[in-house]
Amino acid sequence: VTHPTGSQIIKVPKKPDCRRAEIAYAREAQISRRTRSVNLMGGQHLIHADPLFLKNSSGTTEQALILRDATEGALADRLTEFNYEADPKKILDAWRQIALGVKALHSLGYVHRDIKPDNILMEKQDGQTVFILADFGISKDLDDPIPIVELIQGTPHYMSPNQLNGGFPNARDDMRGLQVTFIEMLIGNRITQLNPSDPGNHILRHNLGFGAIPWISKVPENVAQNLSPELRSIAETEYPNVDALLHAIEKELGRRNAIEATPESIPTERKKAG
Repeated sequence: VTHPTGSQIIKVPKKPDCRRAEIAYAREAQISRRTRSVNLMGGQHLIHADPLFLKNSSGTTEQALILRDATEGALADRLTEFNYEADPKKILDAWRQIALGVKALHSLGYVHRDIKPDNILMEKQDGQTVFILADFGISKDLDDPIPIVELIQGTPHYMSPNQLNGGFPNARDDMRGLQVTFIEMLIGNRITQLNPSDPGNHILRHNLGFGAIPWISKVPENVAQNLSPELRSIAETEYPNVDALLHAIEKELGRRNAIEATPESIPTERKKAG
């Protein structure tokens, strides 16, 4: 539960009597404090938090978190601003920032495990949109063994096969969430609103917890025909790690900057009919 207080947000546990909620809240508090590391590359793309102690209605003191305020809301509410009709460099810049946040989290030794548009916040800094990775409640330490019963957590449409089947967490788990999020941005809509019979939509079957889960790995053709092959490839490729993804994004940004510096160059995006 979040409450705006001036330029900050206070976050308190949803269910203080629930052990799983307490563990998730403690993990979020731990990671959010660590994201303040001044030498953390990409740290500006991770949510920050400081502890705050409040008295509840029974007079008991509880710890809350003062979170950095994302004044522009969540990406989930603004997907259409980054769809195939948007400036490709705007899309690529958003992808780069989100990937930098994931890389920063991995460098701290954690895997997020719930990357989706709802957990990517936005704010304005010096007139520029900054993307911030948030909600570390089910993030896991990359080195610690975890009982399998605790692993089946997340949002099914964005979870990797390893995560869905209760495998031990690894950094590659976050790559599926990034891939689905990027495709949703190009479409301008959530996966839950897609037609499961469309090409590129798949059913992922696994052994535990959720049954058969739809997910997308391809940009629909009606969207793809408005994209350059390079932009489409970045969205559809399931990269082995975030460094490989960042390399592809930065390479394409460099290519586009070079095109803009050469007036006679022809843009690779096809113009929409009419």
